[in-house]
Amino acid sequence: MSEVPPSTKRQRTEEEPSEAPPPAPAPTPVRSKIWMPYDDIILQAESTQFRVNCDVLARQSSVFKDMFALPQPADEPTIEGCPIVRIFDSTKDWELLLEVLYHPFQSSVSASARCRRDVAIRG
Repeated sequence: MSEVPPSTKRQRTEEEPSEAPPPAPAPTPVRSKIWMPYDDIILQAESTQFRVNCDVLARQSSVFKDMFALPQPADEPTIEGCPIVRIFDSTKDWELLLEVLYHPFQSSVSASARCRRDVAIRG
């Protein structure tokens, strides 16, 4: 019985580069209707930005309160001097929440109805 000689081909160690097109650029962020000109932080959900007040959020959420108490890196991007915080919930969820926080008497009925509708759809 004869032995098989070793292969002279190189062994594949990684995926071969493909001719796939480059990924599409991220969508340009847009301002939401909740953009308070004198507030101090930008929340970005998906490609929508909200300019809001740290104190308003910290009063409603211990997560935000703790986050705002931490020192922020100096090289973080800003818009009009406000730090940008990327959040990973949907734009729609943040619009509903911020409408209730910033316009409680105008939006509570409509926001409540939309929340119930959205929960029923996801349900």
